[in-house]
Amino acid sequence: MLAALVLYIDRLQEFNQIVANLKYDDSESINLHRNAQTPSGWYDNIDAGKRSYGKRICVKLGGKL
Repeated sequence: MLAALVLYIDRLQEFNQIVANLKYDDSESINLHRNAQTPSGWYDNIDAGKRSYGKRICVKLGGKL
């Protein structure tokens, strides 16, 4: 699941309450980020299961893991 939130800065307290509720419900979406840039390239979280985890990793030419 992918979500985006746009809000006015004066409503930041409401956002903090949403995050607190997600943490209380022990939601995985609070910790899982689909894409991330690294100094050597990027990765894409493809799948996460109870006993497995899949990532697509792209390393820049000359980069190291």
